[in-house]
Amino acid sequence: MDKNGVVTFSEWTKGMAKYPLQGIGLLRNVDVLTNPGIVDIAQNTSEVLSTTGLVVAEVLDGGDVYSFESNGSSSVIYKNGVSLITSLGVARDLLIYKDYLIFTHGSQIGAYGPLSGSAQGWNSLTGTTSTGTLSNQRSSYYAKMLYGQDDIVYITGGPNVMSMTFTASGVAGVEPTVSFNESALDLPAGHYAVTLAEIGKFLAIGTQTGSSWVGQSNEGRIYTWDRVSASVRLPIIFNEDRIWQLYSHANRLSGRI
Repeated sequence: MDKNGVVTFSEWTKGMAKYPLQGIGLLRNVDVLTNPGIVDIAQNTSEVLSTTGLVVAEVLDGGDVYSFESNGSSSVIYKNGVSLITSLGVARDLLIYKDYLIFTHGSQIGAYGPLSGSAQGWNSLTGTTSTGTLSNQRSSYYAKMLYGQDDIVYITGGPNVMSMTFTASGVAGVEPTVSFNESALDLPAGHYAVTLAEIGKFLAIGTQTGSSWVGQSNEGRIYTWDRVSASVRLPIIFNEDRIWQLYSHANRLSGRI
């Protein structure tokens, strides 16, 4: 470091190494997020939930942790490691919306709440399911959810993006009243919604081709939608065969393929 505070790394091409004498010293088990600009010793890892299946989704509500565990054809929701809702269909996703835990499982959309007190669960909300192709596509493309800044829940539905709002809720023991649109957005033929994120005013939609999210796909795309138009904007097309996850932070969009 010189007198102006500028740090110069020599022999940077050696990259990270186990010891500083071999290159740039590799830092392990450090916390650089709690106090930006300061390196602290990170906390030890510890087990917070022991399950027999695969945890596919987790959300926090104050000090409570809700986890969605898949056991193949059936699933369980845990609250702080204790079984809360059992015998659900294949686990899809979780989120918290208007004091309710919303969960997609199989081809159903359920809710548990109000979380602030006297909560009760409904495995299938009235008005959110249908028979035929769309229900099958919904379960085939994992029914990922996003709680938008416009106070609407968006859900991947294969060839469509679905939307859901509560028009009445919050009364203990009374099922919320739902306004549900199975075709809030129709995607171009042959492309199926797999994941969602927000980037500014736009909804970013990661897609793939193929008969299901685990099936053969030959092209991944990201479409953006202003939430009101009848169609999407021209897509970003990737060489990779699918876009499985999107994440928005600091007005930048990241993804997993």
